[in-house]
Amino acid sequence: TVSSVPAQTASYNGASGSFQSCVISRESGGNAGAVNGSSGAGGLYGFLPSTWQALGFSGLPENAPVSVQNAAFAKEYAQSGGGAWSAYDGC
Repeated sequence: TVSSVPAQTASYNGASGSFQSCVISRESGGNAGAVNGSSGAGGLYGFLPSTWQALGFSGLPENAPVSVQNAAFAKEYAQSGGGAWSAYDGC
């Protein structure tokens, strides 16, 4: 389902204790509209705009609905496992 809540105010915590939850906590603190000022990574999972687009998504991750951000996480995780986050987040 697509949320009608704007991404900037939405938050999501994932399943308690899961890798997904750890990534969200470390990357955005649950703020779907978060942006890293130094790298430009954004959204719940801290996707770089280049990675976001390479996964087939348009726009910027921090502007996408939570459901789309979750789909991007699932796609990246299916393709590459946790490698995109593990080295940086300690998850």
